[in-house]
Amino acid sequence: MFVNFPMGNPFGPANKPDYQRDILRTALEMVNRITTAGEIVDVKDSWQNDFTEKVTKSLLAM
Repeated sequence: MFVNFPMGNPFGPANKPDYQRDILRTALEMVNRITTAGEIVDVKDSWQNDFTEKVTKSLLAM
């Protein structure tokens, strides 16, 4: 299962247990549905925060 979230956040944003539980539930449900070894399912979900400003600031501080 591939979820396009920032590195270090495989289950979603911090302090969002219901959201994280839904991601985990989706992953566990795939165990019964996927029949081909190595198959990757892209979960279409979006990260709510824009980290562009933080990344830019950290790059400028280097």
